[in-house]
Amino acid sequence: MSLCLASADECERAQSNVPCVDCACDLEKISVLRDYVQEHFPGRAVRVLHSHSTVVRNGVPGACAEHHLLRIDDECPHCAVLTAEFLEQPFEDIDDRLRRWGLTSALRVERTVVIDSHGVSAI
Repeated sequence: MSLCLASADECERAQSNVPCVDCACDLEKISVLRDYVQEHFPGRAVRVLHSHSTVVRNGVPGACAEHHLLRIDDECPHCAVLTAEFLEQPFEDIDDRLRRWGLTSALRVERTVVIDSHGVSAI
């Protein structure tokens, strides 16, 4: 898999002008993710963005609606690509999965990771 980060807009449904028709935003699930990451990166800004990037899997580029970007601001930012498959997970399972998968440890080591329904992986 490869990822090309081009640009992104803040992920706030009420103010979004992002032309993603089938956006997978689930603000409650994203809030759980943001709170989990903020707990492990205190004092740093954590933002979730609509990605205008291209994720290429098996040679096929994915659409913007298929992923979002979580960014932890720092001198050298940490980023997590949230796939639509991850956001389709049941709300009550999100926090437990993030802990089992070691998201924050992976972010500290790899700086950029992808989160899908199977876990966290480095790019």
